[in-house]
Amino acid sequence: MAIVVKKFSIGKNRTLDELNRFFLENELRTANIISVEVQTLSSDTTDYILTYEDTTAPFVFSTNPTQGQSGVSEGATITIIFSEPIQTVTNSDVEITNLSDSVVVSTTRYILDNSGIGDDQGTLRIVDSGGTPPYLEAGKAYRVSLKTTIVDLAGNPLETEFNLFFGVGTTLVNLTFDGGTECVFSNPSLNRWETTVTPSTISFTNETIVQLTLKGQTGAELDGFNLHYEPIAAPTGTFRIVLEHGNRLQTPEPTGILPPGTCVDWLAVDGLV
Repeated sequence: MAIVVKKFSIGKNRTLDELNRFFLENELRTANIISVEVQTLSSDTTDYILTYEDTTAPFVFSTNPTQGQSGVSEGATITIIFSEPIQTVTNSDVEITNLSDSVVVSTTRYILDNSGIGDDQGTLRIVDSGGTPPYLEAGKAYRVSLKTTIVDLAGNPLETEFNLFFGVGTTLVNLTFDGGTECVFSNPSLNRWETTVTPSTISFTNETIVQLTLKGQTGAELDGFNLHYEPIAAPTGTFRIVLEHGNRLQTPEPTGILPPGTCVDWLAVDGLV
């Protein structure tokens, strides 16, 4: 986390919309705001100087290829768009695995293009280095793992490792996907919510990879919570999604708030070789 100072100019042709949008997109809450200074520059221009503590974790907003996509071109560029600007991504932050051959792709076979990471939505591109064969080979299935060492400009890391699966020049014949959405419709506990999930097209095992993504929440309501999944011994093929406060064992317990309407998208991938 870090202390950030940002200026917004409001005037004849500029309204408070930009400031309000910034609050919404960055999920700022009262506890994060240190000060707001108002400077009147002229009869129709006012600057708002906002000083706040940035504690919001970045997340993956979209990818190309998309999750589970088949028929991706050999040697294609992978584009990953984050929710905000991020710091330089290095080879230690990314791992590409050829699932068909059970090998990690050498970092010499691709280049991490960081030229867009400073954009409002930081953009990372993974580009073929021009060797033979290309880093993404036809007829193979791949997993791209983005590690929690990736951080935003304030030093906040990805909350969980993100995994992207796709097939190059083929369908994902060795992989089976299942997924859905689970939502919180009640609030049985201030600090913990869990739900049991039974995939319909795969049999969940300890080898199954599950990708969980929160949506529909605000930073204030989910401050300090973490999201994970747990296998269940019986019945087989079942796992549990858990959302709980990271400091739950403190005494007294922190008073986190888990709002009804918070949802978790889950994607389970099986059949890895």
